[in-house]
Amino acid sequence: MKKFRALLVMCTVFVVMLTACKNDKDPAKTSSNPPADAVPVESIIVSTDDENGEGTRENPYAVTVAQGTSIEIPYAVQPRNATDKSFQWSVEGTDGSGISFEDNDSKLVISVAKEGTAALVKGTAKDGSGVDVYIQVNVGAYNPVTNLTASGLMESSEEGVDYVLVTALGTKWDMSGGLLARGQELMDGEIFGGLQAPRNLIYYPNLQNMGFTVEPADATNPALLVSYSNEGVIRVESNGTWTALKAGETIVTVSSYTEPDVAIKIKAVVKDTLYAGILLEDYQNAPLAANSSWDLDADHATEKQLSRYGDWHLVMMHSNSVRGEESSDNNQKIFYMGSGDRPYGVCLENNVGAESGGSLTEAASMMWAKVSIPEGGVTFNIKIGNNDKVHGQYRVLFVENDGKITVLTNDWVGFATGPSESVQKLPLPAEIKGKTGAVVVEHRVTEYDNNAELQIKAISIEGQVDVTGITLEKAVGEYRPGQSFFLKGTVTPENATDDGITYDLGKDAQKSGITVDAHTGEVKIDEKTAPGKYELVAVSNANESITATYTLTVTTEEIEINVWDGKSEILNGVSDVKWVIDGSTDDGVGEGADLKIDGNEWSALVLDGRKIKETSCILTFGARVFHRDGETYPRFYVKVDGQVVSGIDQKQDYFYVDTDETQYCSYDLSEWIGKTVKVEIGITQGTHAVVQHISFKGTSTAA
Repeated sequence: MKKFRALLVMCTVFVVMLTACKNDKDPAKTSSNPPADAVPVESIIVSTDDENGEGTRENPYAVTVAQGTSIEIPYAVQPRNATDKSFQWSVEGTDGSGISFEDNDSKLVISVAKEGTAALVKGTAKDGSGVDVYIQVNVGAYNPVTNLTASGLMESSEEGVDYVLVTALGTKWDMSGGLLARGQELMDGEIFGGLQAPRNLIYYPNLQNMGFTVEPADATNPALLVSYSNEGVIRVESNGTWTALKAGETIVTVSSYTEPDVAIKIKAVVKDTLYAGILLEDYQNAPLAANSSWDLDADHATEKQLSRYGDWHLVMMHSNSVRGEESSDNNQKIFYMGSGDRPYGVCLENNVGAESGGSLTEAASMMWAKVSIPEGGVTFNIKIGNNDKVHGQYRVLFVENDGKITVLTNDWVGFATGPSESVQKLPLPAEIKGKTGAVVVEHRVTEYDNNAELQIKAISIEGQVDVTGITLEKAVGEYRPGQSFFLKGTVTPENATDDGITYDLGKDAQKSGITVDAHTGEVKIDEKTAPGKYELVAVSNANESITATYTLTVTTEEIEINVWDGKSEILNGVSDVKWVIDGSTDDGVGEGADLKIDGNEWSALVLDGRKIKETSCILTFGARVFHRDGETYPRFYVKVDGQVVSGIDQKQDYFYVDTDETQYCSYDLSEWIGKTVKVEIGITQGTHAVVQHISFKGTSTAA
């Protein structure tokens, strides 16, 4: 900065000398021998805010300049092809006015010293044409800077220092005063009715701008200068924006340009990081993880489970809050899902506010563990879920002790449509095996002011695990020509290194008109497919000798479907027989068909055109609730063609569900045997009523 100011002074001296040389020239001498074909200046127009001035001695143009400042005035010389358009500028008839000039061709800069006085300025064409212009320079009083403050920074108790900022490389954190209040509430388990308190949580406020304020507000020259006791640690702009450059400590002096004694001093401490959000000192002090496999949904609230949580450090990168605005974090939180006696998984929930300065291209939150990658490691497995199909993405990477980064995912990864849960098996590159470093799971949002979650249920580093079998969700099914469905298989054990499955047709189905997508398992039955039994095959990608067989019955007869398990089968259908929601629903649960009362009197699952048979006249359904403070538990009713049916052994005509565990109720529909009816399973109060199972089985219980 000192070199820069010295250079600025030299340049200023040079400009002053050059201007002086121009002003000292004798116009008569410069034009004593003009070329015979020279085009003389005819007029000059000076652009000022003065609408009445004419530029004459009697009626000059008028401008006002405050003491200690400058003004730039454009001017235009006519004709445009004049040979010499330059002008000589001087103060008319007054010495010591404190007014100086700098002519940059078509722009005149008039500067007034702090003690400057009003004067009439004259401009004369240098080509001897006799063209003059007059400008009345009125001078306003100089208003000095008297005070300078900074907002957002913590005041310092250290003598000679006004403010302090402690931050970290790769962040906009203000670590000067500890965690945000929301972070402390999370650590103390005080939100959501007493969740299990997370461990190792960092939740600092952000500081995007230091907010310098010059007083008085109408100071003549509010410009600021910034200098450093130690260059290169932090860069601070005069508007208050800043960037941490390297680890270290420096005193930042922000001073008035015109009153250099009016200044503030900021002690800036930049801490080193292994990776953005991971303080180097925290990483170095962290012990190696006690586990290489973290099932966060087992051994609830025991020391065994909590030790798995304890291996992980939770970091909120963009808190959306600044110091003193503790309520503006807007869904920025990290917590253990579940309750104090049943935590299951870590939830990184983010909402980067449009006004927060939070980034949409960098991590909004993360969790990391210090691990040693085993030589025999093959995959890094992570079981994840989400609540948002568009605005949430995650990334997994490994940072070695020296800061070298290896991204294990294919960069940032989004999610499929709707809430989902899956296990991702990420190959471990050979170059990181045997290395010690931080395994990092990052989460970000891709659109401002939209909430997104990343739910981490289980994590493990696995060696080679062979496939021992394949289990199909269903091994048999009955469909009609023209229908379609999906085969869904999983390998055993579930932690097999290669859990890929390829779907194919058996020999008897090769020319039947039936097709199956090898990757998705979608089966399509042609309209011309003949009735009969056909085999479909699921084959392990890791070992082709390991298979599972699905028996498909194609029929043109009526198909009776009696069992629907889970949300997918209830709403998407079994053999294309599906229940339809009539009323309000909440799709955020994902474990069943979710009903809620939201401005309606009735919300129900409806199956129209159901034929009641003697061998399947007992309707049973299972439901649970996700109860929240202030909400009402649901009352379930079953209607057949609009008539309410009481449950078997129920004392009232409704079924009251008040637990998170699935409860079941059965209904005798023998009154409608032989009839085709409309069946409804609905609620008249409550919310988050989740139907997880529906079946028609058995015979009448009536005597």
